[in-house]
Amino acid sequence: MYPHRSNFWRSISVRATFLWLLLKVATPCQSASFPEGPELSEMLQGNSAFRMVLGRVSLDVRKYRVGQFRFKTDANGKPSDNKIIRSLNITLERGSPNLVLSRKQETQNWIIEAKGNGRTRIQFDESASSYSVVWDQPSHGIISVLVREGDKSTSIKALSLWHIWFERPEICREHLFPMLSRIEPNWNLELIARETDTRLKEALAISPIVSEKRVRDLLQDFNSNDSTIRDRAHRELRYLGLAALTPMMITNLEPLGPEQSRRIERLIQTMRPNTDDTPNRLASWLSCDSMVCRSIATRLDGPAKDSGILYVERLTGETPPLIRR
Repeated sequence: MYPHRSNFWRSISVRATFLWLLLKVATPCQSASFPEGPELSEMLQGNSAFRMVLGRVSLDVRKYRVGQFRFKTDANGKPSDNKIIRSLNITLERGSPNLVLSRKQETQNWIIEAKGNGRTRIQFDESASSYSVVWDQPSHGIISVLVREGDKSTSIKALSLWHIWFERPEICREHLFPMLSRIEPNWNLELIARETDTRLKEALAISPIVSEKRVRDLLQDFNSNDSTIRDRAHRELRYLGLAALTPMMITNLEPLGPEQSRRIERLIQTMRPNTDDTPNRLASWLSCDSMVCRSIATRLDGPAKDSGILYVERLTGETPPLIRR
């Protein structure tokens, strides 16, 4: 149905393989502005794990060990400083894991709370410099980020880490990437972000796989009294895959009817990947997100910008005011 799109992604498969090898050996992102502190990954090792899936920090529901853990030795087996308190508590609730991690020392405190349904809250505080970062992620919908540096505070709301990257890359480089790398050093977030940016610039030279309006119309079909229409819409959304996820992920499910909300929840659960993000996957997903594509189009020049503008017009069905020429 979309042969040109399929050929495009196949043409970069070799490049993707090379990048995957590079991601495995690249140095994790660090930032001088982020306070030095202990790694958290050794507390999680063998007990639990996190995934970065579509820019959301998710507890791996397949890898966990139920129990209460207190750490009296460091990663090398040496006794820990008695001024550092480390604890990890993993419980089961209706067959799904819940995690609470705490690491406290004189001036630096970490608290991570995560549930198997996707709810994740990460908080880092350093009292010596009045610095703190809070990542507040609901199980569904918009993530809230709050960064405080002395008297200055920055508040951001976005669907994912990658949406923040395309709007506020400096926040990611200076605060979020370094913080998240303490949890999983092998994510190599900035490298993934840069490569995804490159793939999306290439994608803007061709036609979008589907318009946002088409996805919204299909979601509206779930309200139909005709089960044939509902089932057909469901099948088409499944066929579209990652391209259809963004409108569903930002949909407020509370005011919807039971049939519509149930189908949307089911689609998100079945279509969302369960392994860590890669540039290829992110490009497939974000190439049908008008906010991200508009942000990229504004940074292009010459014919590439013209193609980018046309791409966003086709994606949204209207001329974006920010890049109208």
